[in-house]
Amino acid sequence: MKALDSKGGGQIGRVFYVAPAFFAFLFCVHLGCVQAEITIEITQGSDSAVPIAILPFGQEAPIAPFSSVIQQDLQRSGRFQAVQSHKFPEKAVRSSELTLSAWQNLGVESIVVGRIQPLSSSQYQVIFELVDVYKGQQKMLPSQNGTPDNPSLFIQNNSVLLAQEFIIHASESRKLAHQISDIIYERLTGERGIALTRIAYVSVVVESKQGSEYRLEVADLDGFNPRVIMRSKKPLMSPDWSKDGSKIAYVSFENGRSEIFIQNVSTGRREKIAPYMGLNTAPAWSPDGNKLALSLSKDGNSEIYVLHLETKRLERLTNDGAIDTEPAWAPDGKALIFTSDRGGEGKPQIYQFSFETRATKRLTFEGDYNARGRFTSDGRHIIMVNRQNGQFHIAVQEVETGTVFWLTDGVFDESPTVAPNGRLVLYATKEGGKGLLQAVSVDGRVRLRLPAREGEIREPAWSPFPIGLRGKGLSL
Repeated sequence: MKALDSKGGGQIGRVFYVAPAFFAFLFCVHLGCVQAEITIEITQGSDSAVPIAILPFGQEAPIAPFSSVIQQDLQRSGRFQAVQSHKFPEKAVRSSELTLSAWQNLGVESIVVGRIQPLSSSQYQVIFELVDVYKGQQKMLPSQNGTPDNPSLFIQNNSVLLAQEFIIHASESRKLAHQISDIIYERLTGERGIALTRIAYVSVVVESKQGSEYRLEVADLDGFNPRVIMRSKKPLMSPDWSKDGSKIAYVSFENGRSEIFIQNVSTGRREKIAPYMGLNTAPAWSPDGNKLALSLSKDGNSEIYVLHLETKRLERLTNDGAIDTEPAWAPDGKALIFTSDRGGEGKPQIYQFSFETRATKRLTFEGDYNARGRFTSDGRHIIMVNRQNGQFHIAVQEVETGTVFWLTDGVFDESPTVAPNGRLVLYATKEGGKGLLQAVSVDGRVRLRLPAREGEIREPAWSPFPIGLRGKGLSL
């Protein structure tokens, strides 16, 4: 077992594990008072972050602060270091107004400029440009107020990497700001951005006279637009997004025992799909969205099943005397991984079931406790929970080599969920006795902290990539 240092590499030491009671981990929920909104704080950035300047958008209407939203999104990604506005050598809302040499002297590599104009009382035109400071050739041409000997307009040839226009409703402004962040991120890194994604999580509000109210909430990744989609006086657990982001499957104890529901995020309509006797837990959507993997004990022992949603046919995958639970799909849908103590002595490990061969094999061997496995989007890594000296940590295992690295060093880190681009892992932990969410990059270089403004949140689930607003490219 290797631990990642703050630079993302290096072996700190070998550790040994003591396995706890298995179900004590599976159903351990520590919840307290909570306010829906969460915030994101950067606790560690990457040394290789690229300097970028997000200039204030020229706007004639009080809608979302585009420049600040984009700056925060890119900064939180860990791939970019936003230049502070007091260091800007000039103001501009068009690429043609930039003096590239001034930004080169500042060490900036890319610049974002934009402008917003109202088209009606509720409709707006938004144009943004992404400029490569070192790519373009700068020419000076006379403007209307200049002369050939004293030009007053700067033109950059080939420096604009992209320029796009959007026509939006005022209510879509913050969504578009996140989408612009993702467009910039992908153009500069080659990877899809995640600023437009959402997270689901479970919270509990303690009401002095009426007891506790459990809530399943959905919010933008930056904590804005929180919305409660389910309330219950009994625990809610294990949310998992459908692959189109329209539904969430989750476990509810509202009827006195665990049952699995699927709920439409927009309409609130829901359907009970696992009401069997015994335990109904750990729903996981298939990559094609047509199936749901479940852990059921309806036949006496906890086993892995697949529910074919269109026909409601239930297919049993495992048949072992051990506890099999926490299924998760491989990105190509050809296999499942799951947690099982079939190795004996109540020590859970992660196993893989192949749909092609119908065979099961053990994947984890480092340490005596590995659980809650989740693939990264490229299928090259498995994110999981392991335990060292009574403390839970998030770890990553390379599928090809089996090498395992620690990603976190908390006391009780659990419930990992992986960003759809495979770059970050969001997980629940405790700090000062209070539950909160944290995130860490798969290489260990970037760390984020997502506390609730009040109280605690648990059981995070990262949404898939959403469908963005439609724009058009411009030639400027």
